[in-house]
Amino acid sequence: MKITDKIAASKLMYGFLTVSLVYFLYKGFQYALLGSYVPLLFIGVIGLILVWSFIKSDKAHRRALRFWAILLLIWAIVRLLLGLFLVFDTSLTESHLREQFGVISNVISVLMLIIGIRIFMKVKVKKE
Repeated sequence: MKITDKIAASKLMYGFLTVSLVYFLYKGFQYALLGSYVPLLFIGVIGLILVWSFIKSDKAHRRALRFWAILLLIWAIVRLLLGLFLVFDTSLTESHLREQFGVISNVISVLMLIIGIRIFMKVKVKKE
């Protein structure tokens, strides 16, 4: 099966995958401009793993997609829980933290949670 046929068979899932990767690539570039290249390196490695697995085999690609979905779920849940904690903890006045867990950031976290769930549910695990 050609690469374009694989993608065409699951347009929605690959659309979600693209949105999530582009978001984290954007965040990686933001942190790189601040002097921290680790997030950019991390998303680059994840991207390479996804491309390599796509080329290697369906089984490897399904595993890589599930791994990415689990990472998205963990990231979104942790951010939402920290945001919830900051709502109740009024003693913390650090403005940077308040910005990181504002309304827009919580909306993005919920969207990434939905994307992670959709990717996780869409990837079918086949016994081989």
